[in-house]
Amino acid sequence: MKAHEDYGTAKVPVKLKKTEVSSEVCLDCHNAGALKTETESTTILTDSKGTVVNPHDLPVNDDHARNVTCSSCHKMHGSDPVIETAPKACLTCHHEDVYECGTCHRV
Repeated sequence: MKAHEDYGTAKVPVKLKKTEVSSEVCLDCHNAGALKTETESTTILTDSKGTVVNPHDLPVNDDHARNVTCSSCHKMHGSDPVIETAPKACLTCHHEDVYECGTCHRV
């Protein structure tokens, strides 16, 4: 809470520079295991076939490890709610709105 206490009153620069924030920064305060438990019944990530994915317990693979961080869904300076940003983050790769692997591209 201390890290965010003056968020609402701080002066926001006119032009923001893009800064990558690693998940480790967030996980200094937030417990990954607790987040997984707290969101296991959420349906925020439901694809077009009805597959539901816990946003804090994504399948482990190289693409998720390289490309998905806390800030992929949680935008500090954005006005869109996480209920909109989270699915948009998934759809950058899951372009057919299907979260199952191997449904589009066969190798």
